Amino acid sequence: MGFKLCLVWLVSVLASVSSLAQPRAPTDIELKAGYCLGVAKSQIDIVPHGDFPIHVQTQLDKFQAEATDRSNRLKAYLVPKLDVVDFTGIFAANSRAKVDVDLSRNDPEVTACILQCLDKSIAKDRLETCTKTCTSGIERYSRIESCKILNWLPF
Repeated sequence: MGFKLCLVWLVSVLASVSSLAQPRAPTDIELKAGYCLGVAKSQIDIVPHGDFPIHVQTQLDKFQAEATDRSNRLKAYLVPKLDVVDFTGIFAANSRAKVDVDLSRNDPEVTACILQCLDKSIAKDRLETCTKTCTSGIERYSRIESCKILNWLPF
């Protein structure tokens, strides 16, 4: 009887150890975090530098600081999950974000519109509203915009 009990215990321990070794599929929040991390990193990399009016440069600096903060929060959320989550889907979401940002950056109509917004004649309080009109109705911009506020993260 003791041998059978020991065998049952050993099988259950091995089953639990093998289930720990296999990473689980990512949740929707983890996938979105992967996408948004790609967005934030891409946004940090593409902030233009140049001879802009002070109010425009201030907005660009603020944008870069906010993207850096989002990137740090998303990393803090994802890094502890490296051992327990299958990151294949998260890497795919991250890659999709980079494609979305690259397509957005290379969209000639949107770029022309945003450059008009950055023109010296656009007042400080109208800059964000102006740039949003350049991208409204385009799905990839909606996905990118959904990463601006991370209130869906647990912390």
